[in-house]
Amino acid sequence: MKNKFFCITAIITAIAFASLACGGGGDSSSSGSTGNPAKIVYFTSSGGDSYRLTISKEPIAVSRSVAYTIAAVLKGIFIPALHAQSSAYVIAAGDSYKFEHNGTLVSSGTITEVNGSAITFQTTTGHTFSATLVSDDMSFAGGKIKRDDGDELAVPAMKVLRWKTATAGYGHTVAIKDDGTLWAWGLNDYGQLGNGTFTNRHEPTQSGTDTNWATVTAGDKLTVAIKKDGSLWIWGIGPSLGWPDPFRLGTDTDWKIISAGGSHIVAIKNNGSLWTFGRNTNYQLGDGTTADRSEPAQVGTDTDWKTATASTLYTVAIKNDGSLWRWGQLGPSAGVEDYPVPTKLGTDTDWKIVSAGSYHTLVVKNNGSLWGWGLNANYQLGDDTTTDRKDLIRIGTATDWKIVTAGFYHTAAIKNNNSLWTWGQLGPSAGVEDYPEPFRIGTDTDWETVSAGSYHTTVIKNDGSLWVRGFNAYGQLGDGTTTNRPNLIRID
Repeated sequence: MKNKFFCITAIITAIAFASLACGGGGDSSSSGSTGNPAKIVYFTSSGGDSYRLTISKEPIAVSRSVAYTIAAVLKGIFIPALHAQSSAYVIAAGDSYKFEHNGTLVSSGTITEVNGSAITFQTTTGHTFSATLVSDDMSFAGGKIKRDDGDELAVPAMKVLRWKTATAGYGHTVAIKDDGTLWAWGLNDYGQLGNGTFTNRHEPTQSGTDTNWATVTAGDKLTVAIKKDGSLWIWGIGPSLGWPDPFRLGTDTDWKIISAGGSHIVAIKNNGSLWTFGRNTNYQLGDGTTADRSEPAQVGTDTDWKTATASTLYTVAIKNDGSLWRWGQLGPSAGVEDYPVPTKLGTDTDWKIVSAGSYHTLVVKNNGSLWGWGLNANYQLGDDTTTDRKDLIRIGTATDWKIVTAGFYHTAAIKNNNSLWTWGQLGPSAGVEDYPEPFRIGTDTDWETVSAGSYHTTVIKNDGSLWVRGFNAYGQLGDGTTTNRPNLIRID
């Protein structure tokens, strides 16, 4: 064991199982609440070393017989209840704990006393140590750790980290924490997790050591991301078939928005120009040809593109003036012709948000109304029918939609009050019934972002906690199993 801790930053995440029954329809709310998580985890890594402290309401299984002593005054974090239905962990006497260094258990036992912010721990061998947990500056100020053999390890200051963004692909999930680190899990047959292997992962695994990732998007078998310096990166089915490590595309440093579809990518630069690359069998690149492109190429000369989203065989975008555009092939039997180049849809100029699923699209206007078109065999449009729509139709009468995301057979959304909604079919064998129209999940009102993959959904709350539900054959939910989850669960 090393004699000193390196300068590090901490990740705080948690896992909890929610009781979110999904029955009924319309505006009915499911019973249950996300409640308090079953455990809280402090994780940090630096200089090749990793450190993890787990505190749990349940006994924690350990796998070694030698216990080390931690003797020091540590400063850490106590997470207060921030919401009416708080997902914050409340540390209490009787909680179990374990401390790991580089994956090796070095201390485990029980919390014996909680006196305000002063916490007393007792190891399995009877040794005690203290920690002072503060909530004002959300920092772990440091101290010393002492083993049974007398060695002392210095503990530097750490920072609480949360999930910043998470995006669901076909069978994998990629996410960024607020320290800029990149994480991925699920299917990895083409290296889409970006960790240098082709091995599936059933729980969040850090991809590389870089801490400057800004945004990331997951496609079917590929992942694309932008770093904080504006550079563009791709892995999975990329420059060569099955690229397992992030590969930089070009030298430009002015990329702003990125979206990955089935096998093509659309991007927007800081100057508002539109770029695409990848497969182009159905004009999804919008350059008027069906020639594939291995590198980004500008589409037209316009520099007023605001946002864009890539689907399986088509692309949709919104310009700065609020106009809506599409190109490619909307989908089989949708009754919509192919569009070789960007084509304006209607004359309205008040479109705000757009999301393209596999073969259906949802759009939100400035007034918060929801609209959609495309395939609808599984109620994915949410209009209470299974009729495909080649033209835009309004979904319901609500005018408080904030975020919408389209998956394969399902759609998820967040309203202005931060409530979470879904409709359509979540996926094969996921144990979730079809919802013909928007259905509210639970009663919580602290949801911040949501991403619908092919058959699973990821959601992040205002407190930075990550929640998932759906199909899990490849471990894409990240709960350490391949068990499908019809209800939301919290991911550590």
